[in-house]
Amino acid sequence: MINRITMIVLMVTVGMATLVRAAATAPTRVLRLKNMVTTRERTVFLRDLVTNRAVLTGEEADYEIFKTPVDGDVTMSIVDIAYMLQKYPSLMTTRLKGERNIVFKHVTDMYSLDQAKKLMVRYLKGRAPWRDWDIDVVFSPNDETLISRMGTFSRMEAEPTDSRSMIGTVDFRVSFYDEHDRLIGKLNLSPKILCRAEAYVMRESRAKGHVLTAADLKAVPIWLGDEKKGLITDKKAGIGKELAKGLTAGDYLRTVDLLN
Repeated sequence: MINRITMIVLMVTVGMATLVRAAATAPTRVLRLKNMVTTRERTVFLRDLVTNRAVLTGEEADYEIFKTPVDGDVTMSIVDIAYMLQKYPSLMTTRLKGERNIVFKHVTDMYSLDQAKKLMVRYLKGRAPWRDWDIDVVFSPNDETLISRMGTFSRMEAEPTDSRSMIGTVDFRVSFYDEHDRLIGKLNLSPKILCRAEAYVMRESRAKGHVLTAADLKAVPIWLGDEKKGLITDKKAGIGKELAKGLTAGDYLRTVDLLN
């Protein structure tokens, strides 16, 4: 009888140890968070907050994070966000990456900002080097405040004041014109210019020293900007290279992560 009880205890102990090891070695998803979320809605969803939405399921993308205030901006720490996500079981094992603090901005009238973005993209697409790229423009909170004060405008001209960088944060002297093509005013703006590309992430977690194969990498669409410099955008640049450190599933592959 004692031997039988001992055997059952051993079986339960071994089973629990196996589950613990399986949980420890399970691939961990990485959610990359925006540093600013601008919305006209009263609710912020997970899809609004995450930059690498490809790692989310359709249900997860619709997870509600919190209600945005009607007036003013809200700044929350990444730790606060982590606590909010704990109420969803499927996110319990995810890792968050991003700035220490995230700004949530509620805008009641986005017409001026949408108009400025559309006109800025149109103007840049007519000029090198942006004409050959699929680009997007993201204004900083300071830029948005200045644009909102400009009033109604119908056309923009933007000249970079520093030609050393054309992707990421770029300084411009922007002129605004009314419907009669009369100059309304000029602003110094520093929007972020994003270029659409493909980068490679890890399909599964791999330890330091692992030699990458094509099966280890997965292409995901991204917008290249300041924080995306150094990413591997050519699959051939990663295959056959050794990892300089351990990476988890969903991590972007960067040049600093590789050894010849």
